[in-house]
Amino acid sequence: MRCWRYYGGRAMHKVQLNQLELTLAIEPRGPLLIKSGGEGMADPSVPDMAFVRSAAPGGGPSIVYLPGSSLKGVIRSHCERIARTLGVPCCDPFDEKSDCRRETVAEDDPQRQPKIYKRVCPLCRTFGSTQIASRVRFADAFPEPGTIRTETRTSVAIDRLTGGSKGGALFQFEAVIAGRFRAKITLHNYQLWQAGLLALALRDLDAGRLQLGYGTSRGMGHVRAPIIEARVSYLGLAQGDGAVTGLRTRGGYRPLLGDKGTIFYGLGGLLDVPERTAYGLGDDRIELSRPVPTQANGLYVHQQLRAADGSVDPQVLDEFLAACVERWAAFVEERHKERVGEEKGDDG
Repeated sequence: MRCWRYYGGRAMHKVQLNQLELTLAIEPRGPLLIKSGGEGMADPSVPDMAFVRSAAPGGGPSIVYLPGSSLKGVIRSHCERIARTLGVPCCDPFDEKSDCRRETVAEDDPQRQPKIYKRVCPLCRTFGSTQIASRVRFADAFPEPGTIRTETRTSVAIDRLTGGSKGGALFQFEAVIAGRFRAKITLHNYQLWQAGLLALALRDLDAGRLQLGYGTSRGMGHVRAPIIEARVSYLGLAQGDGAVTGLRTRGGYRPLLGDKGTIFYGLGGLLDVPERTAYGLGDDRIELSRPVPTQANGLYVHQQLRAADGSVDPQVLDEFLAACVERWAAFVEERHKERVGEEKGDDG
């Protein structure tokens, strides 16, 4: 049996070790507008601010959609807020003098990728920077057919000097007031604490604590965003009858039969010891109280945590995400201990 071998960490992020796929059903709680650019200039029938549109999947007329970049920006910003609130330092991706941008390692250094991964802040490690690729992908969210309702509203610009309306500054904007968008978020080659941090941000989005798009100071942009599907995948093996026999890991082959579908692996749990040490990772895994049905297609092992048709106990995903949030809490505590140790070293 062929297995991966350790090459100084240079190939770790070039293979698929684990993946968490989350599907959200995003519904506006009130008016929602993700602005397009250049609208209303040549065509007076188009509002001054129109909702961004794209060709429908499979062809057909253009339809409104939620760009993945818009959702990623809101989620990353809130994750940064959570981290800073808990005392976990993270850089500003728009600041050229940020610590992560100053981290440089020689191109010919065989340990370049492990060194960068350990040195960048937790948020850049998760959402990416100029030094390291993102672990999270946000796909564009398209509406379910026949669910979208839009309306055109009229508003007036505010004079920032007087605080009153600005004469002759009426404008129109298009807002989605009802509908359902399917959004897919994929977290790959992830540590369990990263799934926990993402879960906290998505919880706040669903609770209406975050806002998307234009007019947030006016109360626009609140949405519901429940997770309706969730699946974990690993590169694996299956017998001829489809039964799962185990996982391919960077260290070789790990049987799954003894796990009974209750153990889930973060990145550190899928690496061999030398590579895990190079990247500064622990043996990352959690165990749930109930087994999760495990399937394989000959290449990937899949564990379904939630299904849109309700065929999976909804508490399975809740328990999985709660365990990942506990890993985030443990990660925060570790960072605090590291900072205390560094401060003591500086005092000495």
